Amino acid sequence: MAALRRLGSGARVTWRDRATGRVSAWEADHVIVTVPLPVVSSIDHDLSPKVKAGGRAYLPAVKTAFQAQRRWWEQDHGIYGGISWTTRGHHPGVVPERGHPRPQGHPGRRLHLVARPRPRLCGDDTRPAGRRDAYPALLPPDGPYWFAGEHVSHLAGWQEGSIRATHHVLERIQARVAAGRTEGRPG
Repeated sequence: MAALRRLGSGARVTWRDRATGRVSAWEADHVIVTVPLPVVSSIDHDLSPKVKAGGRAYLPAVKTAFQAQRRWWEQDHGIYGGISWTTRGHHPGVVPERGHPRPQGHPGRRLHLVARPRPRLCGDDTRPAGRRDAYPALLPPDGPYWFAGEHVSHLAGWQEGSIRATHHVLERIQARVAAGRTEGRPG
C-alpha cells in the first residue's frame, strides 16, 4: 500500500506492485483497514489525529524460536499446541502443534534463534490502559476508514479475533448503507 487519501465522502487506496513497479488505485465509499496502524503510519495517509493516537497502542514484537532436546511442553505439561500464558509479563507464548516443526536430530545441542525486532512486526497492547486508549479511537469509522483485525478485538493475536472484528465492521457498513438507501425515499 502506498497511500490512503480521502476523496469526497469516500477514499482512494493506492498501491505499488513490487514485482512490476506499477502503481494502481481503487476508489471506494468505505475502506476497511486491516493492517496494524504502525504499518499504516509508514505510508502516505490522512487518518485523523485521534486514530493516529490510537495507533500508539502497539508494542514492539519479536519472534523467538528454539529447538529443545525433547518436546517437554507435551511430555511434562500436556500442552499440544496453542497459546500458553506465563506468570511473567502479560504476553503469551505460542506452542507448536504436535509434530510441527518436525523433531530434528541434534542430540545434546540446544539451538536458540531470536529474530530482531522489525518495524512491521508489532503486537497490540493488550494491557487495560492500551485497550482503554485505543478502542475509542479505532472502533468507530474515521470518515471512510473502518478498522478491522485482531488488533481491534478482544482476541488479540488470533485469527478468530480478526474474523470477528471484520464481521463487526461489515455489519456496521451494511447497516449504514441500508439506512442511507432508505433515507430520502418517499414513505
